[in-house]
Amino acid sequence: MAEEHQDINTEWQQIKDSVLNAATEVIQNENKKLWNEWWNDECRKAMEEKNLARMKCINRRTSINQNDYMQKRKIANGICKRKKREWLNDKIKQIEEANRQN
Repeated sequence: MAEEHQDINTEWQQIKDSVLNAATEVIQNENKKLWNEWWNDECRKAMEEKNLARMKCINRRTSINQNDYMQKRKIANGICKRKKREWLNDKIKQIEEANRQN
């Protein structure tokens, strides 16, 4: 019974590899497009700080913890909004420049 189980796993692995290889040849790999190209380390760090403050607020609900969380949330949202706005403005400038050059 153990040999049958190994044979089935071996056959399954061969079938899986064959299908993946065929799909790779036919479809080829596509590079993933970043959804949030504006996201960077500054945004990530601000979100981590906000999440830590949130966990602290959930674990011990005091007015100091709540105020700290709300302040860090406001800061994180502001950073992310600013980064996204800057990225969008740069994209718009690139598009306008490309349109002028035609």
